[in-house]
Amino acid sequence: MALVRRWSVPGWVRFVSTIVLSLYSAFVGLVLVLDKQLKPATWKWVHSTVLIVWLVGILAGLTLTDNVRRAILRYRATGHEGNRVEIRNQMGALIIAVAQIHGISAGDIGCGLFLRQERWVRRPARWFPCPKGFLRPERLKRIERMRLPDNVPESTVEFTKGKGAVGACWEHGQHGYNDWRSINRRYQTPDDVVSRWSKMRDETKHGFDQKEFISLIGKYAEVVAMPIIINGSFEGCIAIDRKWNKESASDRSLLNDDATKRQLGAAAQTLVPSLRKG
Repeated sequence: MALVRRWSVPGWVRFVSTIVLSLYSAFVGLVLVLDKQLKPATWKWVHSTVLIVWLVGILAGLTLTDNVRRAILRYRATGHEGNRVEIRNQMGALIIAVAQIHGISAGDIGCGLFLRQERWVRRPARWFPCPKGFLRPERLKRIERMRLPDNVPESTVEFTKGKGAVGACWEHGQHGYNDWRSINRRYQTPDDVVSRWSKMRDETKHGFDQKEFISLIGKYAEVVAMPIIINGSFEGCIAIDRKWNKESASDRSLLNDDATKRQLGAAAQTLVPSLRKG
C-alpha cells in the first residue's frame, strides 16, 4: 500500500509547463494568422499544410492532456480536503486529551503525522547497478502538522530509520521517545554543540547529524511517537511533542507514560480508515 506517492510534480514544474503551453498556443496562432495574411511565395514554410496539421494536432493533444490533468486534480482535491479535515480533527482531539491528562496548556503540545515514502531512485536500483551512496533512503514524510497556536517553527529534518523518536519508532516498530530537557540545558548555543560534537554520545545525538541537531536545540522538551500499522505493516507514525520552556525550573518528563501512550495508540488506530481513503 502506497499511502504517500513516491514522487510528485513540484509546483515550479507545473508553473513552467503552463507558461510553455501558453507560448506554444501563441506560436500556433501566429502561424495560422501568417498563413492567411502572407502571400504563397512569402515564407513558404508557413503555408505548409503538413506543418499546420502537426502544429494544431500537437496543441490539441497538449491542451486535452492539461485539461484532463486539471480535472483529475480538482476531483482528487475535493475528496482529499474532506479527508484532511477528518485527520486534523483527530489530531486536535489528541492534543486536547494529552493536555488534559497532564494539566498543561494545549498550546504546549504539537502533533505530527508521518507516513512512509519510497524515493523514486530506489526502484531503478533494483535492475540497474549504481553506487550505494547514490540511493536516496526511504523516509517518513510529515503529511500533517498541528499546534495550537502554531508558535514553534516546523522542523526541516528528513526522518529516516533510527533518527529521532520518529525514526526509532520506525526502526523498532514500537513507540519511540526522546527526552531533550537535559540536552537543551547543556547545549544552549550552536557553538556548544560544535565544540562538543566529537565527544557526544550516540544516544545523545538521537541519530541526527550536527546541523539537524543544532536546529532542534531549544525547541522540544520531549517527543513520543506511536506506530501506525496497516495490514500488519508499518506505514507511518503519529507523534506528539511538548514545547521546551527554559524558564520552567521544575520541568519533568510527562509524555513517556502509559496514559499518553494509550491516547497515541488509540489515535493511531482511529486514523487508519482516513489514511486508507487518502
